[in-house]
Amino acid sequence: KFRCRSPVSEGQHCTPKHNMGQASHPLTGETRLIQVACWAHARRDLYNEFLRNRSPSAERALNLISDLFAVEAGINGLDPEMRLAARLARSVPLLEILKSHLDTTLA
Repeated sequence: KFRCRSPVSEGQHCTPKHNMGQASHPLTGETRLIQVACWAHARRDLYNEFLRNRSPSAERALNLISDLFAVEAGINGLDPEMRLAARLARSVPLLEILKSHLDTTLA
C-alpha cells in the first residue's frame, strides 16, 4: 500500500520552511511558530526498518502515513476552512491510531 516516495527527495533536507508551523497557545491564544516533525524523514526511517526486517509494525505505520499523505493530496487546492475540516475529520483519527500503534509498539 505504501510507496517509496516522499515530498522531500532522497538526499535533500527539510529547510526551516518545511518544518515550521504556527500554533496558538491554549490559554492566551497567542500565535507562535513551532517546530513540527517532518513526515518524509519519519517515514523514511520506518521504510528503511521495513526493508531491513520486513517489520509488520513498520509496515502498519507506513500504511497509516500513506493514508495521511492521501488526505493531503485530496484536499490540495481547497480553501483553508475546507482543508481544516477535512484534516479534523480524516487526519486526526489517523494520527490517533498511529500514535496508539507507536506507543504500543515502542513501549
